[in-house]
Amino acid sequence: MAQKTTQLSEVLREDYLSCKICYELYRTPKLLPCLHTYCEQCLEQLVIKGSLDCPECRIKVPVKDGVKNLKSNFFINSLLELLQPKQTKDLVCSVCATAKKHLTAVSRCLDCHDFLCQSCSLGHGCTRATVSHRVVDLEEFLNGQHDSEVRSRQEMFCLNHSQEPLRFFCDTCNAPICRDCRLLGHFQHHVISMADAIKKKKPEVNQLIEGLESNISKIIHWKEEVTESLGILSRTTETIKASIISYIDEATSHLQSQKEAAFKELDNIIEQEAAPFLVVKGELDRQLDRAVSSREFSQKMMDFGSDSEIMSLEKVMRERIQELQSFTPQKQKLRIPNFVLNKKELLPQIKLFKLEISTNDSETQPNSIAPTSTGSLPVGKASTAPTFQTYQASGTQHKKTPPEDNVILQLLCSFDVEQDDDDYKPKITGIAAFPGAGGILLADQDNDEIKRFSMNGDLRRTITLDDSDLSPCSIAVCGNTLACSANNFLFFMTLGGSFLHKLKLRSNQDDPQYAIASYSSQYIAVSEGTLCSVSLYNTKGECLERIKPRGYQGVKFLFIAINQNEEFIVCDVAKQEIVIFNRCGDIIHIINSSNSPFTRPFSLCLNSNNDIFVVDDGRVIQFSENGKDGKVVLSTAPGESRPRMIVIDSGGRLVLVAKDNNVRYYECI
Repeated sequence: MAQKTTQLSEVLREDYLSCKICYELYRTPKLLPCLHTYCEQCLEQLVIKGSLDCPECRIKVPVKDGVKNLKSNFFINSLLELLQPKQTKDLVCSVCATAKKHLTAVSRCLDCHDFLCQSCSLGHGCTRATVSHRVVDLEEFLNGQHDSEVRSRQEMFCLNHSQEPLRFFCDTCNAPICRDCRLLGHFQHHVISMADAIKKKKPEVNQLIEGLESNISKIIHWKEEVTESLGILSRTTETIKASIISYIDEATSHLQSQKEAAFKELDNIIEQEAAPFLVVKGELDRQLDRAVSSREFSQKMMDFGSDSEIMSLEKVMRERIQELQSFTPQKQKLRIPNFVLNKKELLPQIKLFKLEISTNDSETQPNSIAPTSTGSLPVGKASTAPTFQTYQASGTQHKKTPPEDNVILQLLCSFDVEQDDDDYKPKITGIAAFPGAGGILLADQDNDEIKRFSMNGDLRRTITLDDSDLSPCSIAVCGNTLACSANNFLFFMTLGGSFLHKLKLRSNQDDPQYAIASYSSQYIAVSEGTLCSVSLYNTKGECLERIKPRGYQGVKFLFIAINQNEEFIVCDVAKQEIVIFNRCGDIIHIINSSNSPFTRPFSLCLNSNNDIFVVDDGRVIQFSENGKDGKVVLSTAPGESRPRMIVIDSGGRLVLVAKDNNVRYYECI
C-alpha cells in the first residue's frame, strides 16, 4: 500500500479541526488512546461509571480520574492557533487597540503575532526590539501563503513555567521539558536537546507507521477472505437451489410443498453458518477503520507536528500502533452444506431433501482464519465448490472437488548474513518471523546477538541479551513480546529489544539447548531436551503446564512448533523422529524413516494450513497436518549449501537459512 503524503492545507481544514461530537472547532481537545480527539466538554457527557466509549471505534477508555486528566492534543491546539485568526472578521490593529483605537489591520507580524495597521506596519521595523521581525501582508496571511512559516515558528510552552518553551527532552522521565525544568526537577536526569531526541525517536515512529501499513494490508486481505467465504456460502445456496429445482421439474405438483420446506431449511442453515463470518467481517471492518485512522493521525503528526509535539505524543502513538499490530481475527471454520436427493421413491410421504454440513477435509478445504505458531496472521485458501450427492436406483454418485496441486517452492530472493569483516562469522541457531512490518529475526550464538533483517537483507536492528555471559539459542515472538532461550535461562524482551525479565529453566543436560515456539499470543513452549517434555510459560514468566507425551521413550527433544489445534510437533534429533502430541499428552502420530521420505530431521515449521515443513539432509519435506503424505518440495542443488533453519514469515513465504548463512525466501505456488 502506497504511503500517502499529507499536505498542511489538508490538516488546516475546518472539518479536520472540528469535534466529531459537537461539529464545532475543538475546545480543549483531548486525545484518547485510540488517537481520536474530542472536546473535553463533549467527552464529559459520555462518561458512565468511570469510563467512556470512543464514538468512532468504540474502544473503552477508563477515566476514573476525570476527562480533564486525559492527554491534551497539543498538535490540534497548535493548528487551531493558525486557523482561528482567519475566521475573525474585521481584524483591527493590535497595537492601536491598546490605545482604544480601532484601525483596520493590513499586515501581520509573524514574530510577535500582532495585527498591524498601515502606520504601525511601516514603523514596526524601526525599533531595536522589532527590527528583525517578519511582517507579511494580511491578505497573504489569511490565504494561507505563510502557514508553513508560521507553523515552523510555533513552540510548545511548559505547563509549569508558562513563559519557557519546551526545548529539551528528559530520557529518564520520557517527557519534553523546558530550561527551568532542566535546572530544577530534572537536574540529575539524563537530558538531551529536543533536536537530538527527535533525531533518535522519529525514525522509530516512522518505522512503526510503516509496519501499520502492512497491518492494514493484512486486514484488507482477511476481509477479502471472509467476503470470499460468504460468497462461497451464497454460491452454494444458489447451486443447491438450482439442483432442487431441476429435480422438482421432474416430479408432480404435490412435491411443491417439500420444495418450499427444503428452501427454508437451507436458508436457516446458511444463515447459521454465515452468522459467525459476518461477526468476523464486522470486527475486521472496525479494526480496519481503527488502523486507517491511527495511521492518518500518526502520519500527519510526523509530517507537521513539531518536535515537542511528536515527543509528547510518541508514547501514545507507539502503544496504539503496537496494540493494533497485535490484533488477530477470530478463528472460524467454514462448513458447507451438501444436498442429498433420494430419487428412488418419489412419494408424498417421503422427505426427499436432505441438507448436510460437510466436515470431510479430504473433500473440501474450508476457509481458515487463525494465527500460526510464530504469531503471524495468514489466511487459508478459499474452499472450492460444495459436494453434491444424489442417490439413484443404480447406486450412489459423488461429484467431488479436485485435490489441490502439489506445492512448489519458488525462489523469490536471497541475501547473506555474513558481513565483509573476516572476523565476523555468525552461527545461526534460531529463527523467527517478525510480525507487522515483516522480515525475520535471527539468533547469532557465536556473536551474542539477535538480528532483525528485512526481506531485502537490510539490517533493521541488533539486540543483545541483558547478560554478557549468555548467548542466544532459540527465539520466538509471542504477541508484542520477544522470547529467547540462552543456556538455562528464558529471556523476555519487547520487540524493540528492551529487557523485561528472565527465568531459569529446569534441565538435566550438560550442554542445554532449548528450542522454543509460541502459540498465538498466549504462551511460549520450551522443548526440554533430554527430559523429552514441553513446558509452557506465559509472557509474565509464569509456568502454565508441563507436558510429556505418554508412552513415548524419547532421547532428546529439540525443534518445536505448535499448530492451530494446539498440537505440539517436536523433533527428537537423537532418535531421528518427529512426535506429534496434544496438550493432554496423547500421541497423534510419530514420523520416522519407516513411514516417510526423511532420514535425519532437523529444523521444522508450520504454514497457515498446519502443513509441516522439515529440513532433512539437504532437503525440505512437506507433511500434511497429521504428519502423513510426506513429499520433497525442495532439494539442494550440487555445490549449493545445505538448508539449516526454516520458518514461515508473516507473508506466508518460506524462509530458509543455509549452512553458509545465506538466507533464501521461497513462495509456495
